[in-house]
Amino acid sequence: MEGAAIYSRIDPETKQKAETILHRLGMSPTEAIRMFFSSLYLSNSLECRGKDYAIGQRDILSFVSARKAQTQPQQENSITRP
Repeated sequence: MEGAAIYSRIDPETKQKAETILHRLGMSPTEAIRMFFSSLYLSNSLECRGKDYAIGQRDILSFVSARKAQTQPQQENSITRP
């Protein structure tokens, strides 16, 4: 996927702890940032109340699955019909 690059500095402890959580959820940091930016764009806001950040693992897995499906080439049907 081509796109704009984002470069950011974050303290090493926060980065390590966040990556541990993302790994447990089956997400990469890049996927998490895409998800965050998409949410920001779609809602046109940045909600800071705790419950607004409480997304479930099912939501995360759905997002990751959708992103992977978008980036993988479509497989052709190997069955030929007369």
